[in-house]
Amino acid sequence: MSSVSKTIAKVPRVKKFVIKPFKHDYSKIEDSVMTTLRELASSFQQILMGNAKGLSFEALYRRVYTLCIHFHGKRVYTLMQLVIRAAAMLNYNRGCAFALMISDCCMFLNNAYAKRHNKPTSQELFQQFYEERRARALERINAIFPSVWREYYLKPGGLFTTKTAKQERWIQASLTRNSGV
Repeated sequence: MSSVSKTIAKVPRVKKFVIKPFKHDYSKIEDSVMTTLRELASSFQQILMGNAKGLSFEALYRRVYTLCIHFHGKRVYTLMQLVIRAAAMLNYNRGCAFALMISDCCMFLNNAYAKRHNKPTSQELFQQFYEERRARALERINAIFPSVWREYYLKPGGLFTTKTAKQERWIQASLTRNSGV
């Protein structure tokens, strides 16, 4: 045998190359998701407290986008519901402003997850929660002051009229002059 054939014979056979599927470590992914959700909750809380100056809305949008892309939209939507409900407990103008800021962060969630699953968007949720709060308050007022409320607050000259004290004195004076004649 020649030396060439001896070297070829000594070359070991190559094993078949097999591509193994990627194994996800779901515990690390779940930890990452929970960390991101905690960061979002903290950021939304800062928005509600009025400390939104140091927040990057682009970074918040990216976090929401990433979670939605990786099929965690339901968790983000639940978090958004809680935050919007808290915003609806504020007065209307402040709550509406905060709901708009949160809506900016959750724009992808509104356009992708909410519409796909036929759920209300963040602005619709705010209106819904605010109207529920208002209706409950009116029910409580009606339960406490069933007839007195209507008689006192809605009558002319009651709490909801806009007459000034000068106009009121003029009306009283004209009524007493006319009754004495």
